[in-house]
Amino acid sequence: MDHKLTHRFYLTDDTLHVSPTLTGNEPNPLELSIQKWETIVTLLERGSYVSLCGGRRTCALCFHYRRNSCVSCPISDAGHAYCDRTPYDDFEEASNIAEKLITARAEVEFLKSLREET
Repeated sequence: MDHKLTHRFYLTDDTLHVSPTLTGNEPNPLELSIQKWETIVTLLERGSYVSLCGGRRTCALCFHYRRNSCVSCPISDAGHAYCDRTPYDDFEEASNIAEKLITARAEVEFLKSLREET
């Protein structure tokens, strides 16, 4: 049976957390990563300040690929090993809701662009 990760996201102390469970019927890791960032965008649009996205602890792609040094991760395959030089980096550096919202939206679009490459 091919187990995949499903996430439920929640926010505490300005940090996005995830409660992962394994089942056999969930979307692929890229789709779950897109859902994570869409959740961050929604929270920011509602005025919630998300200071930390949870990083690799809440990333379905990291869950699947990090243990192999990101080999075969769609982000790494696109030339961004360990998510270097992606909107994720800018999100971590952003200091207010407006900046974080811009970078979170950019991350969603970046991840969606990887759909065509996979």
